[in-house]
Amino acid sequence: MTPAGPEDGGRELRNSADPSFDRWLELLANRDRRLVLSTLIENGDDRLPVGVLTDVIARKRPEDVTPQSVLIELHHVHLPKLHRADAIEYDPDESLVTYRGHDGLERCLRAVRDAAAD
Repeated sequence: MTPAGPEDGGRELRNSADPSFDRWLELLANRDRRLVLSTLIENGDDRLPVGVLTDVIARKRPEDVTPQSVLIELHHVHLPKLHRADAIEYDPDESLVTYRGHDGLERCLRAVRDAAAD
């Protein structure tokens, strides 16, 4: 963290060179991963079936996207990427996903959602 100058209202600034910050931004660059994380965070500590995440994403995507194509992307791309980043626990055999809980990731997710809403 870098101390803020008077022009920044006295707030601390996040060092954008922080490797975990860069990792979170990379994960959050994809809308489907943001939806997965938001859904898991809202769900709390419970494990969610991949089918629930598929339905959430399919409802938010254009009409020409099928739940099957969303499921394939989740299974082969997004869930493994989130798992490798230690953001989730993913059991492909049971088709269950659990959010691990990361304050930094949640702060970044809120900032990205706020920026997208503007």
